[in-house]
Amino acid sequence: MVLLTELAPEHSKAMFGNSHMLAVMLFIANHKDETFSTSQIVAATGVDNTLVHPLLARLKKGQVIEQIGRVPGERTLLFRRIESPYWDLARRVAAEGPTVSSPAA
Repeated sequence: MVLLTELAPEHSKAMFGNSHMLAVMLFIANHKDETFSTSQIVAATGVDNTLVHPLLARLKKGQVIEQIGRVPGERTLLFRRIESPYWDLARRVAAEGPTVSSPAA
């Protein structure tokens, strides 16, 4: 299994238009709970909070995630993954694509 920190940012940028999108998508694709938050993505990927929010907005616009509310008593937004073939694509690219330790030729 590829660690989120091993994903090649150049490959993510070429494939998804952003150096961090693949790591964020892979976190969401593999997340076992029904809901997830920005802080969980930040903790798992190391991607800065200010970068995660616009990526989630793009995924929301692409209708592969939806905002479902907030953590009670907090400002933390909660999201849910919508079933889509894009999640399988993210898993496959992460499994078969280049990593930091083995970049593409």
